Amino acid sequence: MEVTGAEFSRLADPPDPELVLRVVITGTGFEQRAVPILASVGDVPVEGLVPTVDGEGLVGLLAEHPPVGAELVIGYASREPLSTGITYNPPIS
Repeated sequence: MEVTGAEFSRLADPPDPELVLRVVITGTGFEQRAVPILASVGDVPVEGLVPTVDGEGLVGLLAEHPPVGAELVIGYASREPLSTGITYNPPIS
């Protein structure tokens, strides 16, 4: 699995009032397995990760804004998460 980018956006009409951000994670090698893919940005877990329609990434939701500069980590639940080097910057809009 290789992560090449992440885009954060505010949810205008969230499915749950507790969720405030959407993240679209792009990259390659996101295999669907019985063991789920987990991600977090700093200490904030990414919830409800699902593959994008084109299969080139994942989409998930966050319940709070992580600290600026918090790193996105991702991996399968059965393994140590991978450092991506991608950090959180708040969405402009």
